[in-house]
Amino acid sequence: MEQSEVHISLDDGTAQTLFLSIPTRDVERLSYFPHKWLKFVMFSICGAHGVLSATPGGTAVDDDTTFPKICQSYYYRFLEGMSPNFIDYNGFDERITSTARTVRATDFRTRIMNRDQCCVVTGEKADICDAAHLIPKCKGDAYIKQVVQSRRHLYPQEIEISDIDDVRNGMLLRKDLHAKLSVSNIAFLRTPNALLSPQDIPTEGVMVFPELPYRITMQHIAPDSGRLPPCRDHDAYLIGTADTFPPVVILDFIYGIVAYRHWRSDKNAHEKLVSYFKDHYEPVSRRSPADDTSSDHESKDPTYSLPSKEYLDAMDDVLELSLMIQQRMTPREVLVRAQQKQDEVQLRERDISRMKVEEWRRAISDNDSVKSSNPFCVA
Repeated sequence: MEQSEVHISLDDGTAQTLFLSIPTRDVERLSYFPHKWLKFVMFSICGAHGVLSATPGGTAVDDDTTFPKICQSYYYRFLEGMSPNFIDYNGFDERITSTARTVRATDFRTRIMNRDQCCVVTGEKADICDAAHLIPKCKGDAYIKQVVQSRRHLYPQEIEISDIDDVRNGMLLRKDLHAKLSVSNIAFLRTPNALLSPQDIPTEGVMVFPELPYRITMQHIAPDSGRLPPCRDHDAYLIGTADTFPPVVILDFIYGIVAYRHWRSDKNAHEKLVSYFKDHYEPVSRRSPADDTSSDHESKDPTYSLPSKEYLDAMDDVLELSLMIQQRMTPREVLVRAQQKQDEVQLRERDISRMKVEEWRRAISDNDSVKSSNPFCVA
């Protein structure tokens, strides 16, 4: 049975453009209050506050709605006076870099390590981690300045960032998590924000910093399928001072890029983003031939492509071997561990199959009990 989806269109008052098609189980997996979260996703992509409705031009949906009573179609329209500040759909394209030669901050990793000390998600040692740029280093100083300036009015505390190597544009991440960020599999969500509270988002762990009133949660926009032990959606644990943490304007921008790349649905919507890119990001994003600055997200090879599944699997193997060496495991213990991992993978696959069957049964049961007068709604 085909998986059900939630469709979100941008409503400009005269026409509706389909933007996203999100599997229902992804909506349920990533939020407790789907309407709040769907509205946040569109806000992060469009860079403008708006209203979410079940019909074009309709009244706002109830933010407190929970599963399973959600609609299959929604419409997002900007609040009066708001204009879009769309994400860069090329946000993680390694082949697009800065026009101006970015001064390489050789101490970027040192500064990130001094602040984070270990992977902010898993707590593992820094020697198997990358000092990951959130906005890729290859984008350059002018690019990050443009992103922050175009969106900072959306937040209570406006900030300035004009250096791509600013510590606020980085996190210490285990190497496989850095790779997953690069291929739009994970993103970081800071709550509370204008639309979501910490209690609206499934998570494990504790607040980022006990005395700070917010949390930064890693979410798998694409379900985790790595061969290392599953890394669940978990709060990042940052230490240091709040003014060195990644700001919400950058985290939301990255969240919008990841969400769009994973769930984008219609070529007409993409044309809007391409047009916006050419006007706003391309002038500060195209590399000059004389600029020979390399980066953690860049390859000089024009045939370079994003990391493949085989690459990510190999990264899992290397990291797992590194962990075994650090734990001084004997060859026999390594074999036992490998068998355990294989058993865990098979068990997980059986669980996924069982969940699909249960979801299919629930869908049939729900369809039989639909009583709503709204033809788009799923009871």
